Amino acid sequence: MVKEVVGTWEWKELNEDQVGIIIPADQDHRQVSKAKFVNLLEFCEDELKVKEVIAIFERADLSVNHGFPRTLRYVGFRSIRPNQLPEALSPDHHFAMTYKI
Repeated sequence: MVKEVVGTWEWKELNEDQVGIIIPADQDHRQVSKAKFVNLLEFCEDELKVKEVIAIFERADLSVNHGFPRTLRYVGFRSIRPNQLPEALSPDHHFAMTYKI
């Protein structure tokens, strides 16, 4: 399902209530279909029954004010503080945003 949104995206099960979507740090928002992205979020809620979707970027220096993280903010994603990242993620290597379902 993730590859249908953008072919380079990956996913990672973080725990039974969280799924992570690994997004390239340089993702261009114009390459992402809004409809397919919404379908992905609905799939996570309806089929996977998770309570939270985490957008994971493999660069710790990103900000919600620029690039694709800025776009995610408009959809309802919020940044996660480095000290509150899921255990599977390193604050030295990851920037993450959460979407509560």
